[in-house]
Formats: sequence, C-alpha cells, structure tokens
Amino acid sequence: MASLRLNDTKLIQQTMESTELNQVALVVQALPINYAEKLLKWMADGQVVANSPHVHFYMIWLRHILNVHGMRLKGRTDVAILTGIQQIVAHHTQLISKLADQNKFALRYILAARKQKANRNVESMEC
Repeated sequence: MASLRLNDTKLIQQTMESTELNQVALVVQALPINYAEKLLKWMADGQVVANSPHVHFYMIWLRHILNVHGMRLKGRTDVAILTGIQQIVAHHTQLISKLADQNKFALRYILAARKQKANRNVESMEC
C-alpha cells in the first residue's frame, strides 16, 4: 500500500513482483477498495504491464482484483481504466494466440517430417 501511496512506478512493480504467487489472493483481499482502484489505474496507464515478461503473473493479480473488488469497482471506477485493462488483456491474448498458432504449425511440420522419415526407412529396408 505504501508503494501505491507514493505512486512510484518502480516501487509498485517491485512490490508486486516480489509478492509470492500464493500470497497474491491474500494481499488483494487486504487491499482497500481505493488502493485496488489505484492499482488498476496503474496497470492500465503504465507500460509496465503491457511490456512485461511477467504477463501471467500480472493477469493473476488482475483476476484476483476483479474477483475480490469487481462489484464495488463497477460503479466507481472510471471507464477509461477498465478500457485500458481490456486493451492490455486483448493485446496479450492476441500475442499468445499467434504464438500458439506458430507452435501448432511447427508441431504439424515436425510430425509430418517424422512420418516421412519413417516411410523412407521402411522403403529402404524393403529394397
């Protein structure tokens, strides 16, 4: 909470990333609604979440914040904050979908190459 009070991006990032995964739910439950709103604003405004290699970790934070405080935030949070969060989630969804498609095509290629090699080996044994 102190990092949110200070509104220091580096300190907020360091605090969030130093929180153990199994402690995130407890931290979010203890977070007052006004700090939950500030944290959402920080996530939506800052480039840290959008460009972080810790995508999954921040999505876990986001899920817990919305599960615990979502109904109370619904009426009081600025639409721009929620739109920013939605854009970040959509951006990461698009990146992950592209990566999954690339992996799927690579696996198909590897399986086809393996099958082709097995067919060649069978043909060479028959000769």
